Amino acid sequence: MLEKLVELSNRYGARPEYTLAGGGNSSYKNNGEMYVKASGTRLATIESEGFVGVDRHKLAYIMQKEYSADEKQREAEVLADLMEARLPGSETKRPSVETLLHNLFTEAYVLHLHPAAVNGLSCGRGGEMAAREIFADEFVWVESYKPGYALAKLCEKKISDYRSVHGKNPNKIILQNHGIFAAGDEPEIIDRIMEDLMRKLHTAMPLKPRHEAVFAESLQRIQEFKRIIKETTGCGAVVHLTNPDMMEMIEDEGSFFPLSAPFTPDHIVYCKARFLRIDADEPTKPGELAEPGESTESGELIKQEELIQRKCAEFTREFGYAPKVICVKGLGAFLTGINETDAADTAALFADAVDIAVYSRNFGGALHMTPELVKFISGWEAEAYRRKVADG
Repeated sequence: MLEKLVELSNRYGARPEYTLAGGGNSSYKNNGEMYVKASGTRLATIESEGFVGVDRHKLAYIMQKEYSADEKQREAEVLADLMEARLPGSETKRPSVETLLHNLFTEAYVLHLHPAAVNGLSCGRGGEMAAREIFADEFVWVESYKPGYALAKLCEKKISDYRSVHGKNPNKIILQNHGIFAAGDEPEIIDRIMEDLMRKLHTAMPLKPRHEAVFAESLQRIQEFKRIIKETTGCGAVVHLTNPDMMEMIEDEGSFFPLSAPFTPDHIVYCKARFLRIDADEPTKPGELAEPGESTESGELIKQEELIQRKCAEFTREFGYAPKVICVKGLGAFLTGINETDAADTAALFADAVDIAVYSRNFGGALHMTPELVKFISGWEAEAYRRKVADG
C-alpha cells in the first residue's frame, strides 16, 4: 500500500495550491502499523523510504499516558516515546510532528495539507462561522492550539464529541491557523473530499488573489537592491517577487497589517515570525546623501544602501535574527535564504501569506496566530529539527 501512499503524496505535494516546500504530511495505516511521512521530507518528492513505520499500539499508549505538567519536559518525554514506537528499519528517521493526530483517524489513508484557500478560511476572523455555512456538519473545526501532543489530545476530544453527536467519525478536520486533514480508506476518497471542499470554498469566495507580476521600477534597480540586501544580511541568495496584492499591502504601515504577524507555523519555519517593511524614500530625498562630485543616481544608491543597513540592524536588534522577508515600498518583496532553494522556499511561503491575507477578506479579515503560539512555534524543538533537515 506504500505505492498508493507515495503516489497520493507526490500528486498533492507537486501542486502549490495545496502545499509548499516541506509542509503537509501523509500516512497509511492497518490494524497494527502506520507509515507516516518523516519529518523534513517533502510530499512532492517523497519515496517509500521517506516514511516512518510506527507501532499503533504504542501510539495509543502515548495518548493514555500521564506526562509531566512542565511543557518542555512533556514534549521531551512524548518525543522519546514516539521514537520508541518506531518499527524495525525506521530507527534513523523521525516521525512527523502530527503522527499522533494521524492515528486518531480510523480510515487507512490520511492527508494533511496547507492550501492557501483553506487557510484564508482558517485564518479569517469569521472563519469558523463561514465554514459551518459552507460545509454544514461535514467537518470538525479545531481552534488554534500548540502542535504535537497537545493538539492531538484536543483533536481526540473533538473527534469524540463529533462522534457522539453524529454517530460517525469525521473525515475532515480544519485546523485554525494551520490547514486541513482529510481521511479515506482509498486515495480516491480523499480526492473526492478535496475536490468537493475546494469547489464549495471557491464558490463562497468572490475575492481571490491576483498573481500577475508588477514592475513599477527598473530591473536594474531591483538587481541593485538584491545586491545590497545580500551584502547587508549575509545571505546566500535573494529572490524578488511582486504582484498587485503584494504591492498594495506594502504601500504603507496600515496596509501592511495583514502581513504584520504569521498566519501558520510554516510561515514561521520558512520566513520567520516577522517581516521587514522599508519605505525606499525614507529618510531623505533622492541624492541628498551624494558625495561631492557624485551623480544623483550614485547618491540615491548610497542612500538606499545606508537605509537598508540601518533598517536591517534595527530589525535584528529587536527580534534577534536577520530578516528573511524585506518588503520595499514601490519595489516589491525581497526574500532571502542560505542558498537558492532556501530563498525559493521563503518566497513561496511569503507569497502564500499574501494569498491567505486576500482570501481572508472573504471571511472577516486576517486572523493571525496568537503571540503565545508564535513564541511556542519559534522555539519548538520539533520545528527546529524540521528546518534543519530541510536545509540539508
